[in-house]
Amino acid sequence: MKFAALFNYFGLFFALVAALTGCSNSDNDNDNSSNNTVSLPEFSSPTAGNALLPGPFFDDRGYEKAEYFVSGIAESYTNVNELTSSGEWQVQAAEVADYKTRVVVFRPSNPANYNGVVIVEWLNVSAGSDLANDWMLAHTELTRSGYAWIGVSAQARGVETLKETSPERYSTMNHPGDSFSYSMFSQIGNLIRSNSDEGLLGSLGFDALIAAGESQSAFRLLTYANALSKQDEMYDGYFIHSRYYSSAPLSQSPQADISAPEIVLIRGDLQRPVMMLQTESDVVALSSYLNRQEDSDYFRLWETAGTAHADHYITVANRSDNGDDPNIAAVFEAPLFCDKPINTGPQHFLVKAAIASLAAWVVEGTLPTIADRLVVDEAIPALSRDDLGIALGGIRTSFVDAPLATLSGEGNSSESFGFCNRLFGTTKLFDANTIATLYADNDAYLNAVTASTNDAVANGFLLAEDASLIIEYAAQLDIFD
Repeated sequence: MKFAALFNYFGLFFALVAALTGCSNSDNDNDNSSNNTVSLPEFSSPTAGNALLPGPFFDDRGYEKAEYFVSGIAESYTNVNELTSSGEWQVQAAEVADYKTRVVVFRPSNPANYNGVVIVEWLNVSAGSDLANDWMLAHTELTRSGYAWIGVSAQARGVETLKETSPERYSTMNHPGDSFSYSMFSQIGNLIRSNSDEGLLGSLGFDALIAAGESQSAFRLLTYANALSKQDEMYDGYFIHSRYYSSAPLSQSPQADISAPEIVLIRGDLQRPVMMLQTESDVVALSSYLNRQEDSDYFRLWETAGTAHADHYITVANRSDNGDDPNIAAVFEAPLFCDKPINTGPQHFLVKAAIASLAAWVVEGTLPTIADRLVVDEAIPALSRDDLGIALGGIRTSFVDAPLATLSGEGNSSESFGFCNRLFGTTKLFDANTIATLYADNDAYLNAVTASTNDAVANGFLLAEDASLIIEYAAQLDIFD
């Protein structure tokens, strides 16, 4: 699949969403100051009003929202060495251009509730406008644990849509093109590190900056990490979520076209923690199994069973989830825009655990658990599945080990939207006969859910707060009704 076609493909999806020994900061020799080798941009507040950014934000969670314009002179890049699959790339500046973009900041109102970790998310523009996919999936954990979150309009498509949608607020913005996006992302990191009392974080300061991106944003963040992380040293860790094969071009039209190779790994000399989280859909349907690499002191790959690249949570449920309703753990059939009910699996729970594990890794040097990989029959290629159609291997939760349905990252279809199979997965509830063969009674089901959930918590694959919701939901079910 060509890169342009891949971008169009993900655009169709998100348009429907409307959606070691340890390596702590001290081990990485990072400090909380700005980097003199990276330009320090200027910033200012926009006109009064609300920032345009779809997704959940609950005023009663003890958070405040702010938006800033960021402007400066960005660079595009050309490669010094060959862009090999190892990711150990060397780049140098090529062209320069003025830019003016924006960032959206969610930060704790009370400094006493702040944990010192800032998630800096490369906003996803596949729908043609900015979407904060990792914020949507993880917002309940980020707010209950006191993270700050900053969403960056790093790409031209998002900026242009903001200008068209709300010209009175955003008409002065200017993006020179995505070849300059990597430099802009570094400069915004440097602006956060400059850390004045009137900066993006106010008086909060920080212990660690973690760069995050999902889907197309992961595609670009992978290129950023390989090309600029070593020379700019701007981020203390990376959350690369639902990447697909290869990575984004280093440079693209109207600048020189500099594409990445088909196989791209995270560079082995990065010496910054990298957590890569993959759904079933990503592994085979989007071919990320071709880019698997071994876990190390600075790299973890978590492949998750029963999950889909896009699911009911990111499409619908995130908007009303404030973190205390056990019904968020429900598995049900939701057809929506695909021919079959889309996936209602546990991706959002696993995203929260992955971010928490990465934060502990960056700040404290606590290595995350090494996870089993999903079992792939590469001759087909296809995920190997049991008699119930449930994927083998990978990170396990009660959704697949004490199941009430077959949850898959594949198997859907739609004549009107041809990428349902690749993205949204399926949910097929078991009939009464199947349930009767699996569980003797409700207590047996609850015991199975509890054991599986507690095991996932012990391994760091689920957080205790989310585990409580899963068990509470299971306890109120009559699975034989």
